[in-house]
Amino acid sequence: MCGQRYYVVEVAALWIEALLYGAYALVFSTCCYLFAVSRLSKLMLCFAVAMFTMSTGLMLVDFALVLLAPLLVTSSICDGGTCYSCYPETPARVHQVILADLLQGISSVLMTTNQMVADSLLTYRAVWVWGKNFKVAVLPVIMITATAGCGYANAYYQFVFYYLRRSAPPTEVSPPPQWFTALAISYKVTNANFILTTVTNVFLTILIAARLWWTTRGFSAVGVPVSTYYRVISMILESAAVLSLAFVAALIVHNDASVFYAIDVFTAIIGQMTGIVPTVIIVIVGLGKATETSIVVISDRSPALLDESKETQFFESSNTAEDVQIASAAVCTSERTASGSANVPLAEELIVEQ
Repeated sequence: MCGQRYYVVEVAALWIEALLYGAYALVFSTCCYLFAVSRLSKLMLCFAVAMFTMSTGLMLVDFALVLLAPLLVTSSICDGGTCYSCYPETPARVHQVILADLLQGISSVLMTTNQMVADSLLTYRAVWVWGKNFKVAVLPVIMITATAGCGYANAYYQFVFYYLRRSAPPTEVSPPPQWFTALAISYKVTNANFILTTVTNVFLTILIAARLWWTTRGFSAVGVPVSTYYRVISMILESAAVLSLAFVAALIVHNDASVFYAIDVFTAIIGQMTGIVPTVIIVIVGLGKATETSIVVISDRSPALLDESKETQFFESSNTAEDVQIASAAVCTSERTASGSANVPLAEELIVEQ
């Protein structure tokens, strides 16, 4: 049946996106609750709200595309990177195709903005973990700018498709030459966007995880538990791997004419996972801050380890000397005070600034 494969892909993409968005809504609600009960950074909340807003917009646009363009969804066949009607064009279908071009342009803007916000969050954490050394942000900022440029360029050409189709006379059978030019450029900038996003994500992840590992590598030698730190590092690496694999899969499908029609499935996954992964990290951090009450007090830390831990500003501590003394007394169940002792930062505070 002509158009069945395209229809199945579109419905599957919408179904997967709805499931992911439902999970995202739950994670985001938990995030907001934790921000209400924990002393976490308002900046992190702004990042979380921005990403959830973009992901919500993406889902609404995709739902609108399926609901408002049923003829496009049910009677299209794709050959390479071009999809066309199974049957002779009708005015109703042409109108829906024009609407779809407009919605796809809006979707590209939202997805690019969401990627930029997520990458900016990673860059912010990289700067923080590296002791507020803004030099480490130079290359990531360049890559984020280039990625956003490619993404917005693709959105621009989506609007070009919309304009060309809308201004074409009803009697015109084949697209004008400008349409093929715009299609070729859009294809290239989309590939560049997928590649740059993957590279940026991997680079920032390695930058953060490597610094955390390097700074905490000597903690176990002086009696500080490192399992929680390694859990945070593992979480960062696994999250980046999920996003990177999604982008690599989208890149492969985008360049394989035989399965190009399935690209919407991967863009739907990317659109939601781009926001889910950073928000999940924030939630885990918030849960750790809300539940972990024990404070490890070390009285005999080596000067070298103390100096190195100061170089990496994990967080801005809000504990007063009196708080440390009370916690120390509770942990050690003795009358000794915490004078001369150092409060070891919680692993969760490596990511979210107080």
